[in-house]
Amino acid sequence: MILKIKKNIILFIFIVFISINFLNSVFALTASSGNYSVNMFGTGMATASPSSSNYNSTVLSEAKGTTRNAESSSLTGNIGFFENTIYYKTVSITSYSISPASAVVGSTIGVYISALNYQSVWAKITSPNSQEQTLTLTNGQTVNYVPSPSVVGTYQVILYANSSTGAITSVVSSFELTAQSTTPPSGGGGTTTIIEKCTYNWDCTPWSVCSDGKQTRECKNIGTCEGNESKPIKEMKCSESLFDIALELKNIELTKNSTLKFSIDLIEKIGTGKIDVHIKYSIMNKEGYEIFSQIETKATQSNLSYQKEIEEIKLIDGEYILRVDILYGNLQRAFAEQKIKIMNGKIKTSESVSNIQKIIEFLKANYLIIILIIIALIFILYIKRSISKEVKFKIVPSEKKPRPFENIKIIEGEKYLEIKPREIEPIKIEREIPIESKKDMNLKTLVFRTLGDEHKKYPQNSILGLMNKNVYSESGHYLGKVNDIILGENRIDSLKIKLDKKHKFKAGGIVIDYKQVKSVNEIVIIDDRVSEYLEKIA
Repeated sequence: MILKIKKNIILFIFIVFISINFLNSVFALTASSGNYSVNMFGTGMATASPSSSNYNSTVLSEAKGTTRNAESSSLTGNIGFFENTIYYKTVSITSYSISPASAVVGSTIGVYISALNYQSVWAKITSPNSQEQTLTLTNGQTVNYVPSPSVVGTYQVILYANSSTGAITSVVSSFELTAQSTTPPSGGGGTTTIIEKCTYNWDCTPWSVCSDGKQTRECKNIGTCEGNESKPIKEMKCSESLFDIALELKNIELTKNSTLKFSIDLIEKIGTGKIDVHIKYSIMNKEGYEIFSQIETKATQSNLSYQKEIEEIKLIDGEYILRVDILYGNLQRAFAEQKIKIMNGKIKTSESVSNIQKIIEFLKANYLIIILIIIALIFILYIKRSISKEVKFKIVPSEKKPRPFENIKIIEGEKYLEIKPREIEPIKIEREIPIESKKDMNLKTLVFRTLGDEHKKYPQNSILGLMNKNVYSESGHYLGKVNDIILGENRIDSLKIKLDKKHKFKAGGIVIDYKQVKSVNEIVIIDDRVSEYLEKIA
């Protein structure tokens, strides 16, 4: 009775422990109005769905660091909340456009930008004669720009967005300005009628980065014709590039006006064609926050080396990471990054590190540990092999006399029957079995013997050929498996057989003299008298 009470107390304590530690107690408070609804749970998580005629939104907050799972009919997500961290808003440019990308003198160029977490947006336009103009932009709207009619060529446009923390993000684009075609003067007098033929001039944006296995672009006709004649394709499948581009950073220096200047080498290892490479330059501070980023596209064929200068941000004393990422082909990537330290207006750099170099450096730094692990694995395998050899093979003194047929032997704590023929009843080998006993063999035994003769994996009497083989009687009854071999003087003395558990024998196994083995091929066939004896003592 007392024992039963103790068990109940232990069970009760266990249930209480599980309830406290693994079951979340939920205390809910729900508030709602015509415009919003809020659910507050006792665990500290709050959800809200405020809305009005102009907007609707969903808010999820958590009082402490944890994770939550979210699931609907179309998606499953896991949301993480970080404790004791400062919320950092990253400024980013979500979309932009320069339209048209090719125009004639006198045309108006539309500049569009859409940014998040921004304080202000603007564009810097550099003409072919290196004259710079700053154009103030309006987020989410197109601002028109009229280039100088006297300067034709490629105009570089850098669109910027900054945040209240001083972080800057930018993207590099361009447009082409060409001179208007002139009509030659007519000759002689008389009236001449000129019929102008309309033209198509398709202006397309660059191909987008691969998404869902495809690339897209927008094309607009800025010519005088109406229609879709010769309109370029707007969508194509992404394909693996034959390029293998290595990226190297070098010659990093800080100029007198505290701007960063460095050299970039894009080395094409495979392929000979021309390919557009999307390049992103990033500078991160010691805390890992991105304080500057810029994206541009460059066409490369074979190798491309150029110098880059970041003058938009002035670096003060501190530690930074300069990182360059490239994206090409079907989302194929490469990157290089370098830690830099600025002290008293001077820059100190460590060696540029790429993804492959990181692996090599890790192997170099930890080669001793790797070698020790390999040696330990080899030693463990050697010990296991040595132990297995000691267990599987036992030496029996040659002067030991054969035991009686009905002798019981204790081996490794288990009862085994050691069955050997009496000296007065020697058992002959298989080839000397009388014809009558051969006729008694069933078809199954004969088939196994035939297959064994044609497909020998090991010699019939070899040790490797015997281990773990299935053992059958001459009449075809399955007895068990060979799990040990006992060696005598220059020969196999006997076999230890683990009996199958379906047999209700008193012993777990038997040890038989090797003379009782009738055949060894894919299976081991033993004398029927062993099976008959086992049935008698069962």
